[in-house]
Amino acid sequence: MKAFTRRKLAELLGSLMILVPCVLLMAWEENIPNVAVFWVILLVASGMFAAAMVSEEMRLYGTPLKRALMKCGGFLVMFGFILYKVGTLIFG
Repeated sequence: MKAFTRRKLAELLGSLMILVPCVLLMAWEENIPNVAVFWVILLVASGMFAAAMVSEEMRLYGTPLKRALMKCGGFLVMFGFILYKVGTLIFG
């Protein structure tokens, strides 16, 4: 399997590992006690995945930071949404 194909499969699996729990938490938010804990765990996981993608892009391919952030933008948007959700649950 080519490196490009492996990378795209890893991106697909990573995005599914973030999106599926996110959708389930939004659907069952009122029925789960201490739902903020689960959102924080998802926040940490999505942040680690986004940081790993940006780091890999910069380290292996020598991409400048700005371009690496643009290439991994979808993961950063997911991280931002989850960060917003955690902020609204904790602070208001």
